Amino acid sequence: MALILLLSAATGVLAQQAPKSLTLASPILQEDRRILIRLPRNYDKDTSVRYPVLYKLDGDNDLERYHNTIDVLSATGAMPDLIVVAIPNGRNKRERDLTPPMLHQDEETGQGDLGRGDRFLDFVEKELIPNIDATYRTDPKQRLLAGHSRGALLTLYSLIAKPQLFQARFAFSAPLMLEDQRLIADMRTFLRKNRGLKTFLYCSWGTDEDQNVKKSHDAMQAMFAKDAPKGVRWFMDTARDADHLQTQSRALPVALFEYFGAITKRAPRK
Repeated sequence: MALILLLSAATGVLAQQAPKSLTLASPILQEDRRILIRLPRNYDKDTSVRYPVLYKLDGDNDLERYHNTIDVLSATGAMPDLIVVAIPNGRNKRERDLTPPMLHQDEETGQGDLGRGDRFLDFVEKELIPNIDATYRTDPKQRLLAGHSRGALLTLYSLIAKPQLFQARFAFSAPLMLEDQRLIADMRTFLRKNRGLKTFLYCSWGTDEDQNVKKSHDAMQAMFAKDAPKGVRWFMDTARDADHLQTQSRALPVALFEYFGAITKRAPRK
C-alpha cells in the first residue's frame, strides 16, 4: 500500500517524455504494425549502459501509467530504468492477435475462428525483438512481457509456447474460466513436464471484478502451489478495490517491485 501511495503522490512530478514511434513491416503478419518505444530518462547520457526491456501488449492503453510508475520506482532506486516497447493493436485485430490458438476469438460463444496468438508471438520473437535489440541498448537477459485481460491470456500462453523468450511475465486480470479452463489445463501439463523451468510470473486480479475472475485467481493459486517447479518465482495477487479496468495500473508497481526487488541489485549491464 505504501508503494502505491508513493506512486500516486509522485505521478506527474517528473516530466514525461513522448514515446518514439516506428512502423514495422511484418512479413509474418503480412501488415505494417505501429510500435511505441519509451526510453529511460538517462538513455542518452551514458551510452555504455544497457537496459531491461518490457514488452507491453495493448500498447497504447495505460502507457502513461507505465511510464510514470517506472520513472518513480527507478528514481527511488527500487529498480533499474527500463525500455518499454508498446505494441498497439491493429484495427479490429485485438481478438485475432491476443487470443491463444487453443481458444476461440469470440469469448462469449466459444465458437468461430481460433486465436492467432501463436503467429503474433512469432512476430514478436522473430521480427520485433531483433529490431529493438539492433536499434537500442538492450539487456537480453532481462526481457519482460506484460498483458491485461485478453493480453494476459497471451502472456500466459507465451510461457507455454516460448518459455525462454522472456525472463518475467506480468498477467493482469486474465479471464481463465473460458472454454472449460483450457488454458489452465494446458499450463498444468506444461509445468508438470518442465520441472527444470526457471522464470518469474506475477498475476493479479481486482477484488471488484466479477466472480469468474476470483475463480481464475483461486484456480491459478492452487495449481502453482501444487505444480510449479522450484525454479519458478510466482505470485498470485489481488488488487484491492480494483475493477477490471483498474487492476493493471494498481498491480503494475507491485509486479515490478517483486521482480526487481528479489534479483541482485546492480546497475544496468554495460
